Amino acid sequence: MQNVNFVPLIRATAHVQAVAGGANILAAAIGPSSGHLIVTMRVQILCSGAGVYSVGIIRGGVTVTGTVLNGAAIAANDWQQFDVDLRDGDTMNVSHSVGGNITMRISEIYGATG
Repeated sequence: MQNVNFVPLIRATAHVQAVAGGANILAAAIGPSSGHLIVTMRVQILCSGAGVYSVGIIRGGVTVTGTVLNGAAIAANDWQQFDVDLRDGDTMNVSHSVGGNITMRISEIYGATG
C-alpha cells in the first residue's frame, strides 16, 4: 500500500475584502503551481451577505462557470468549503452573487508519495 501525504499550499487569501455582487473575488485567476496533471483547489469562504457562490474555470481563453450547491443561496456569515479539480493549464476564479465582505482562503492540495 502506498503512503500518500496531502500537502496544502495556500494560493490565495482575502480577509474582509469588499466585493461587488457577481465580480471576481481574485484580481487574477489562479491555477496549479505544483506541476501535477490534476490538482485539487480547496476553497474556504465566508461572505457577509447571503447569496450564491460561483466558480469559473478558464482553459484556453474559454470560461465555464458553475454554481456551488446547485445554485442554492447560502446564508450570510456561513462558512463554506468546497473543492475544485483543475488540470494543468486551467485557472479559476470565484464570485458571489451579492456584494459584501469576503473572507476566503484557497489552498492547492496534491498527493505526494513518501
